[in-house]
Amino acid sequence: MITLGDLPAPPPGKMGFPWTEGPAGLANSALPRISVVTPSYNQAAYLEETIRSVLLQGYSNLEYVIMDGGSTDGSIEIIKRYAAWLTHWVSEPDAGQSDAINKGWQYCTGDVFAWLNGDDVYAPNALTQVGETFADNSALGLVYGNILVSDSVGKQSGIIGYHAANAYMLAALEIPYQPASFFKASIVGQVGCLDVSLRYVMDVDILVRVMANAPMARINQPLASFRIHAQSKTNLGEAAFARELIGLAEKIQSHLVDYPGLAQIERSQTISNFHRLAAKHFYQGNCFRDALMQIILACRTNPTATLAILGDEGLGWLVRRLLPMRFYRALAHRLRAKPATQNF
Repeated sequence: MITLGDLPAPPPGKMGFPWTEGPAGLANSALPRISVVTPSYNQAAYLEETIRSVLLQGYSNLEYVIMDGGSTDGSIEIIKRYAAWLTHWVSEPDAGQSDAINKGWQYCTGDVFAWLNGDDVYAPNALTQVGETFADNSALGLVYGNILVSDSVGKQSGIIGYHAANAYMLAALEIPYQPASFFKASIVGQVGCLDVSLRYVMDVDILVRVMANAPMARINQPLASFRIHAQSKTNLGEAAFARELIGLAEKIQSHLVDYPGLAQIERSQTISNFHRLAAKHFYQGNCFRDALMQIILACRTNPTATLAILGDEGLGWLVRRLLPMRFYRALAHRLRAKPATQNF
C-alpha cells in the first residue's frame, strides 16, 4: 500500500487529501484488480493532484497508467516524479482523448476498468468502496457513485446525485458521471472500447452501451471530484456536446440490437430523452433557439416522458426552457433564487 511517506513531498501550501492526508483503513489485497487510466495533455496545473488521488487510495490491487499526449507545460516532469508507482506511462501524440484511453486500457490486466481525466480527483477510499461492491456481486457490469463539483482551485460547490432509481436510470437516460463510473473489464470487452470519432460524448456512449447490457449498482457516496475550469471541455463545448448527442441517438436507433436494455423501452421515450438532454447542453451553451427546438421535438415525440420531469424539478425547469439563460439568471437574481443548472 502506498503511503504519504512513499511519495514526493507536496508543494508548499497544499493541505488535505491527497497532499497531507493519505489512505484511511487497511488495504485488502483480495479485492478485484482495478485498472485506472489517466489521459492528459497540458494539464500540469491539476495533474499532480489527480495522480496522488489515485495512488493514495490505499488500494493494493491497483494498476495505474498515464497516457500523455505530448505535453509541453511541465506535465512530463510531474509524471516522472511519480513514475516509480505507475504501471506504465508514455508521452506521445494521439488521436484524442478516446484514443489515449483505449491505448491505456491495452496495458491493463484488471478486473475493473476506469479512467480519470488529468483535471479530476478521486475521493478518499473511493476504490475500496468500488472493489467491495464488485466483489459482493460478480454479475455487475457497472458501479457508479455521486460526484463532487469543484472549481479551478479545488473549491467544492456541491454534490451531484441521481433522481432516478437504479432500475430506471436507463429509461430516464440519467447517465452516471464518468469520473465516478467503473466498468467490469469483461463488459468492456463485450460492448467495445471508446468511440474515437467522438470528442464530447464518448463517455455517454460507452455508459449507455454498458447500462443496456449489464446490471449496475450505485454507491450513494461521492467517489470523485469533477473540476470545472475555463479550459475544461464542459465549459468550452456545450453546443458541440449537444450535436454529438443527437448523432449518438441516431446511431443507437439504427443499431438497437446492440442495446437490449433500450430495446425494452418505448422507442419514443428514448428519442425524447435524447432531445431533452441535447436541449440542456444547447441551453448551457447559450444556443437558446436550438435548445427550444430540441424541447419541442421532445414534446412532440413523447410529451408524457418529457414533461414528467416537472414533477422532479418543478416550474423552474419549464422557465429555463422558455427563457434564454441570461434572462433566466437575471430573473433568478431578482427573486434572490439561486439558478439550478445541473438537472435538465
